[in-house]
Amino acid sequence: DEELDEELDEELDEEPAEEPTEEPGKEPGEEPGEEPGEEPGEKPVKVDVATCSKEITTPYTADTRSFGNMFNVQTKSKEITVTGMSLYTDLTKDLFYEVYTKRGSFREDDLVGLDSWQLIASGNVIGAGSGVGTPIPSNHILQSGDSDNSMTTIPKNTIQGFYVTFTTEDIKYSDTSLSEGDAMVSNSDVDVLVGVGVPDYPRGSKLFGPREWRGQIEYIVHDSCETNNATNSYSSSSPTTQSSSSLKTLVTRVTYLFNIEYAPYKVPSSGLLHSVSEIIEREV
Repeated sequence: DEELDEELDEELDEEPAEEPTEEPGKEPGEEPGEEPGEEPGEKPVKVDVATCSKEITTPYTADTRSFGNMFNVQTKSKEITVTGMSLYTDLTKDLFYEVYTKRGSFREDDLVGLDSWQLIASGNVIGAGSGVGTPIPSNHILQSGDSDNSMTTIPKNTIQGFYVTFTTEDIKYSDTSLSEGDAMVSNSDVDVLVGVGVPDYPRGSKLFGPREWRGQIEYIVHDSCETNNATNSYSSSSPTTQSSSSLKTLVTRVTYLFNIEYAPYKVPSSGLLHSVSEIIEREV
């Protein structure tokens, strides 16, 4: 009996065992604010991907016209996403256009129909006239994230065909002595290659070639602009002579104000306006 009493006294003298306290949703031993398996103080690093908006532009000179052009674009070491485009016409009226693209050369697969092509832009534009591009509204271009299109993003080291057309015979471009597939205009991201003219709408079986497309492609690369400056260089032996150095186009508009005194009964108004036009052209 004495031994039992001593054992009971020892049990009563022991401190009661503490139950571990846990925060709701935490595993035992986990520090507040830490994910399981994380080292104390270690946080995920969020990396921002830089992008740079750029463009590649051809000269806006032309010696022929038709309904459209087909040509290839070849990317280099970086993926690009097409975000805009300009076409070339010397008109200043309302025009309806379409832009198609396809993986691989425009010469591959169907050369008559449009089954292998993806329409990426269409709509009405007002022609900007001679010497400048006619931009396609940015909201007309399907983006690569759209559910019905994934073709505006071109992987690196890839050839992609383009078909641009008006529904009327009003797109302007140039004949050339370069061969189809030669690089016509280039920068560090992409080459625009010599293509063909399309004499029908929609395209038919006949093509005119080789021909140099005229226009601009706007795009983005996933790189910072500081480390990826692309300078356009143009190479051509077409009848319309161009510099092979970097091409920049400056367009200016000049307004003339002047007074004219004349005897109305001596100079017909039509003849007067014709004479004034000749003077302005000669002086400028």
